[in-house]
Amino acid sequence: MVEAARVILDGWLDVLPGRRYESIAVAPFVVRSEGVLLGLVAENRGEENPDGKDWAELYPDGLGFTGPRDGTYDT
Repeated sequence: MVEAARVILDGWLDVLPGRRYESIAVAPFVVRSEGVLLGLVAENRGEENPDGKDWAELYPDGLGFTGPRDGTYDT
């Protein structure tokens, strides 16, 4: 099932003209709506981050992004 989804996604991406992966710049932001945190939050949590690398966390989904930004994510 996952492999079938990957094939479909790859097909969609392959038809995009001029698509390429490069370095990007993102700006963190935070919005609270009805008590829910929404945003792209820059993180570096000390003991939880022993390698010292910063990352961005997308809320409310909890998706974590670190460099290199290649379209992958960590939950």
